[in-house]
Amino acid sequence: MKINMNDIEIVSKIPRLPSSLPVFRTKKATLNDRKHAIEILSEELKLSKLHAIEVEDSIHMLSKEGELQYYRPSGALWARNIAVDTKFEDERRSWKTEKVPDEENKEDFKLILPKTIERQLVEKTQSLFKRTELIGKHAYFADVSLEQISEFDEKGKEINRFAGEATVRFLYKLNEIKVDGGGAKSYTYFYPNEEENDLVGIYHAWREIIDSRSVKLLKIEEAIERALSRDGELTLYHEKKHKIQLRKIELIYYALPPSRYQEFVFPAMRIIGSVTPISKNADRNGFEFARYYHIVHPDEYVKAEFYAHYLISRL
Repeated sequence: MKINMNDIEIVSKIPRLPSSLPVFRTKKATLNDRKHAIEILSEELKLSKLHAIEVEDSIHMLSKEGELQYYRPSGALWARNIAVDTKFEDERRSWKTEKVPDEENKEDFKLILPKTIERQLVEKTQSLFKRTELIGKHAYFADVSLEQISEFDEKGKEINRFAGEATVRFLYKLNEIKVDGGGAKSYTYFYPNEEENDLVGIYHAWREIIDSRSVKLLKIEEAIERALSRDGELTLYHEKKHKIQLRKIELIYYALPPSRYQEFVFPAMRIIGSVTPISKNADRNGFEFARYYHIVHPDEYVKAEFYAHYLISRL
């Protein structure tokens, strides 16, 4: 029994979709393209002589201090100084912090860095990205996040909270639309020290844009209907008399993880929702979900001469 919009509850505002949007053609960075960045990152992270090991989808460059990984399918880089962790007894880091209310739970709080320290970390990150030529015009600063480390008593009650690693996050937009997915992130990771905050890691995943061509989009109602009818799991829960609620629907561009090949960055929609049993005797439990769905009919990709399995397969 196929599921349709009459079978679900939509509490989200339904976005208005344009009649068409560009699909962007990308180019991965080769290992030679990344040579300059690798040299700088190796020096910044205090990695000594690197020894390369090739695996199926990447090249791991190892030293006694840490590792640098180049992903063949995308040109993405991940690097980390692991030896620095031996200076600490556990995951707690001695940042100066401030307490603010948690946006998702006003009765709770979270630790954040003072604005002066945040600015220092952002400036160091921007300088590093500029020197390595890793970040381009489609990136934007998102935030500085601080890992929350909790201490619990024997009954599971939180009795203390500490700061951990700090992360500076840059994300991406195309046509002012957020790019989501594992292939659209540029992060740096920092630990504190008395003199200057230390860079301990970096993750950069982005395929450079080289050109684009517009395709026609489905109407939003048609896109939702099509997504639901092709989602086997939601169909199963609908048949088992569960309530399906869509809490957020947003237009995005989708970038595959760096371990996968991707020539085209394409428009899609991200849906956040929940599945809850209607009957107390239901044989399946409920859950929350966040999923990506296509908003372009495969025929439109054919007309534009865009051919790739991920343009039609489930995301």
